[in-house]
Amino acid sequence: MPIAGVLSAQAVNASIYGALSDSSGGAVTKAAVTAANIKTGVAVKTSSNEAGVYLFPSLQPGEYRVSAELAGFRKAIADHVVLAVSARVAVDLKLEVGAVTESVQVEGGNSPVETLTTSVSNVVNAMRVSSLPLQNRDAGALIALQAGVVGDNFNGARSQSQNVSLDGVNIQEPRYNGGYGSNNLTTTNSVDRISEFRVSTAPADAESGRGLGQVQMIGKSGTNDLHGTVFEANRVTALSATAAWWRREIS
Repeated sequence: MPIAGVLSAQAVNASIYGALSDSSGGAVTKAAVTAANIKTGVAVKTSSNEAGVYLFPSLQPGEYRVSAELAGFRKAIADHVVLAVSARVAVDLKLEVGAVTESVQVEGGNSPVETLTTSVSNVVNAMRVSSLPLQNRDAGALIALQAGVVGDNFNGARSQSQNVSLDGVNIQEPRYNGGYGSNNLTTTNSVDRISEFRVSTAPADAESGRGLGQVQMIGKSGTNDLHGTVFEANRVTALSATAAWWRREIS
């Protein structure tokens, strides 16, 4: 007899949306829009609708170049569009009349305020994960950087109300309904494994799955460039406690 299970959706991919307009402010329809990942070279294409609106609903986090082109207009390009985990970024482009071979390039400035979600969250990006000092090299120790996190509590909610995922898969120990902790996860999360993560204290969007508080991690992935990490541990024995500290001399 087949057995069916229920699996909660875990949203870690990001999205880009925006509107295309001409110099007069009118909507530009049926324009080809491309979002290209700078580090991997993977490009995704779509087109603007009757209102000039386009959408890339699911993109891997990373740095992107967004471009739009249509016959009779110069190609519009937005560079350095950075997508954090679960981010929703608006990139509006203006197409000017001209030859298709010409292009207009702008910087893709990301707004610090996401207007499509009411979640209170903070992203610990790759630079913070790799640069901030950590005693045990556990990236999860940086969860405390988010305001409202005190120990295992997220804005007063108990640890049992958390949802911790890695690359969209829940990694909490099923036997113990606890939050982030060394005994409550099925994997270790070294800084050599984790690229970045988002901590949402409240309220959680429905697509994030169970839990009032969310910890959405993504692992490091390959790029077109060779890269890696190395670290060294040094223990100074002169500063260590004496092994026989508990002994007492009997006179």
